[in-house]
Amino acid sequence: MKEWTDQRIPIWVPPLPGEALDSWLEAYARRLRVTTHVFMAFVGLRGSRPSRMTERLSGSEREILSQVTGLSPQELAAMTLEPYEGLTVTFKSGQDGMNRPPTWRYYGTHSRFCPACLDDTRGRWLLAWRQPWSFACLRHRRLLLERCPACEQFVRAQGTRVGGPSKPAHCTRGRHRTEGCRRVLVACGFSLAQSPAQILPASGLVLQAQQHVDALLQDRFSQPGSARTQLHDMYSLGWRSLAGLATDLGSAPRVVHQVLEETGGAMPIQTHAQDATDVRSIAIGTALARLADPRPTPADPKLFEWILKTSDQLSTAQDGSSPSSRATAWRRASPHLSGYALARLDADLTLIARVRYGTAAPRPYWRSLTQDQIRRRAASLPDKLWPSWTMRLLTPALANGRSADRFRRAASTLLMLPGTRLDYGPATALLDHKPNAKARRMLDSYPQDVLASVIAQLAWAIDEQGAPIDYARRRRLFREDTIRLDLPALNTISTKLGWDSEPARTRLIRWHLLDLLLGSSPESVQDKITTHHRFRLHMPRPLKDFLHDQAEANLERFGIDEPVRWEPPDDWATVDTWPGFDSDNIDHGLASHLAAAGFSEALLVRELGLTTTHFRLYCESLGITITPSPKPARRPTGRTRGKGVPRVGPLAPDQLHDRYIKQKMTTAQIGRLAGCSGSTVSQALREAGISTPQRRPNGVFERTIDRDWLETEYRIKGRSAPDIARELGLHKNPVIKLIKKYEIPRNTPGLHSNPFAPLDIQLSPTMAAVNRTPNCVQRLRHLIQLPGQPHVAAAAKALGLRDSVLRYQINAIEKTTGFPVITWRTSPLAATAPGRELLAEAELLLLLLDRHSSQTVTGEPQPGRRSAH
Repeated sequence: MKEWTDQRIPIWVPPLPGEALDSWLEAYARRLRVTTHVFMAFVGLRGSRPSRMTERLSGSEREILSQVTGLSPQELAAMTLEPYEGLTVTFKSGQDGMNRPPTWRYYGTHSRFCPACLDDTRGRWLLAWRQPWSFACLRHRRLLLERCPACEQFVRAQGTRVGGPSKPAHCTRGRHRTEGCRRVLVACGFSLAQSPAQILPASGLVLQAQQHVDALLQDRFSQPGSARTQLHDMYSLGWRSLAGLATDLGSAPRVVHQVLEETGGAMPIQTHAQDATDVRSIAIGTALARLADPRPTPADPKLFEWILKTSDQLSTAQDGSSPSSRATAWRRASPHLSGYALARLDADLTLIARVRYGTAAPRPYWRSLTQDQIRRRAASLPDKLWPSWTMRLLTPALANGRSADRFRRAASTLLMLPGTRLDYGPATALLDHKPNAKARRMLDSYPQDVLASVIAQLAWAIDEQGAPIDYARRRRLFREDTIRLDLPALNTISTKLGWDSEPARTRLIRWHLLDLLLGSSPESVQDKITTHHRFRLHMPRPLKDFLHDQAEANLERFGIDEPVRWEPPDDWATVDTWPGFDSDNIDHGLASHLAAAGFSEALLVRELGLTTTHFRLYCESLGITITPSPKPARRPTGRTRGKGVPRVGPLAPDQLHDRYIKQKMTTAQIGRLAGCSGSTVSQALREAGISTPQRRPNGVFERTIDRDWLETEYRIKGRSAPDIARELGLHKNPVIKLIKKYEIPRNTPGLHSNPFAPLDIQLSPTMAAVNRTPNCVQRLRHLIQLPGQPHVAAAAKALGLRDSVLRYQINAIEKTTGFPVITWRTSPLAATAPGRELLAEAELLLLLLDRHSSQTVTGEPQPGRRSAH
């Protein structure tokens, strides 16, 4: 409070905590034994109305009241509804008065009240009673009143302009009375403290709802967005629950009848209006809305379903049953609540509608984007879906080059639809490519549940997280005639690679430079698309690095500070099972090793278990280059290699010994490297004195491999046929034939081989479950190195993995074990109690497995190993 000045009123009446401004002014006037009208004129505010001032003070009103009463402007503003602007009330811009509130239709020109509170405070009125969301007194457990029982008018805190000072806690509303020949205005004068009010149960649902709302209003400064969103959702559910009472009360859950009983047992007055003003109707709607709020989950799921069902019935009766009309009905609710409401329609929607409203996502989320938000999303998308995400989504049935390109364009177009009114055609225009009818029809035969879910999740994540690349700017700046390619540097690299200067190859290189910049594959009218894919797959590393540097130079030329390429993180969208192949489930070390060793694309595809298209997407996403196999040399005509002329190249004796003995390559593989047949390689081996396995006579396997031993290794230990064949020094085909001949039941499809079976060690139940999962040896090797690392990101960097890959592997093991193995939130990382036992067993098994592998390579005998000779 300010110091006492000459302008201050010498008598001081302090406001009560939470008191409304007009109530305090009325109390001040009563203390001075005048009416509020006279008091306002005395302090210099003639013409100002206390009820209007309680809404919002003007600058002059705030300054004058501060001078004459000693209260600061902040204290005076706290006695008005101004701090609740945009949350529970809305003021007219630049003028007096209030617009429609954000939620319940209540303007605050009159006040609700609790009779017991008025009796306790001798007629002082709380500001909270002016709120649309105030319907119960938590102190006295009563439903608030809003009309005088005597005159049935809405009550006010201040008196009339006639008569003397008002009486505390009495109705101040005026009414006309005839005295002789005149009609005079007199105050009602009813004692409001004696008004009967509905008593509420102490632990009832209505009081709990009021407590919840009060907590939200108290958090309006710390979390304004959250409080506003939750109040809007409660309002959306509240007025629908009121409408449901009139639509289908017979199927309402028990909790609905409980709320009605708490508030008197009768139906609410307002059931069809979205803008309820009746205090009892608002109390019922708010209590039911709190129980049905789906975030994080509804307290009463049956009530939530009942509200959604009656809302659908009401929407169908008024606007029809189209998804658009139902979406519009939820436009004022939060994106999460709207998504939950629309998810009920998922089974009846088309793919475009499911994507637009996000109804198939694990957490349905829908909102209506503005034009600026739509343009920002378009700028974050390439015109073709990123390769790693295409690899996950593309089914093997569509896995060919042309279909994959069409699918990538169609999927990228679908990313423009969530939260918009766009159709497929206008969405393609925003990505600067032409609509493709074949691509659109292809989506109809695709697994739509997964596609609709992933597209919605990706779209919302891109809106929230953003992308580091502005693809729209790149599409605008970079074209085949605007990109720059350093031709002298390219000629130097071509010379080192032994290439001639060919215009066709230069055109291919320019095409791939544009592909790097745009994050897509630009169409070419001169070359087949398969030619570009093959060229990308077999592009030498020096040329690949050169193109990356050229892309950075083109970006720098326009002052663009962005990465050349980028893909959304793996955790931006999740599904139970991917239709395609998840790169996290591929052994990256094996893929890189085989690619560097010069194995053919066909062999790599078979070893990794992928389709050719998925393998190329995998290489594109990780930047893997496959060394092309040399073309077979032409056989000389009319002449043969001269006698005594030494063999050179891959057939030279030293190279033959290295590849055949050390690298364990087959004659067919060596033949592909040398450009000759396998028989020629066999001849070269004999000339070099390198012994080759002799052909075994028929029936030798049956005599040397016992059926019981084979059944034990295959069925009981769970080893695979190739694993058993490697131990016996055989090809897998003879082992498979013996399994069929002995009529040994085949292992369950999809069950992975037991890598620890050759050790003849009894595994713990937990390890027995882990070792039948994919890539368990690699995952266990990574897992045992985690304790002591500062965090997961540092561990992933030390292991040469992506953070998301390491987390996926750890989660896969912990999902199998059923308990956490690593404590994620400690620094450094540590193993849990059961995790330490698992890690100790894993270290022992891996050590023994490494010893067994080394002995197998050196040819040392193994315990329990059966010889095939």
